[in-house]
Amino acid sequence: MKFDIDQSTIQLTQGNLISLPDAQGSTVAVLWGSVWLTQDGYQRDYELDAGDSFTIRGDGMIVISAFENSALTILQPCEDLAESHGKKNNKDNVLYLSSDELEQYKRDAHELRDIYVASLIYSLGSTLSRGLTKLGDFAVALWLNGTRRQWTDPRNRLYLS
Repeated sequence: MKFDIDQSTIQLTQGNLISLPDAQGSTVAVLWGSVWLTQDGYQRDYELDAGDSFTIRGDGMIVISAFENSALTILQPCEDLAESHGKKNNKDNVLYLSSDELEQYKRDAHELRDIYVASLIYSLGSTLSRGLTKLGDFAVALWLNGTRRQWTDPRNRLYLS
């Protein structure tokens, strides 16, 4: 792996692109936005949206272009796990992770997303339940008020008795 990146987050404006020579084993993770990833020598291209990641398997040139304003990060694999385990290289500010660590981060991120979505659904359900209860109480009050009026209105006594 020969490429140098001098920042951990790469921001691309719509239509801009970045090329990565010799990035085999690296993982491209999209933080926000949407990008198109093309790898030299492969027929298939990939559209990656916010939260998606792609691990580069081959050794061809990678070109990433932005569909919209986007941010991404590139995680490089550990070459010597004993020396670089979970440490940052100060030169290019990249966190080196093993594939097992990366998979664990992905599982943790999915679990946190699931918890967040579940809490949103619970909150929405609670709010909806409270709103329906109030609406039901209001309907009952209207019905009772209308029934009382019918019984107390002298003109209705003839028809209701």
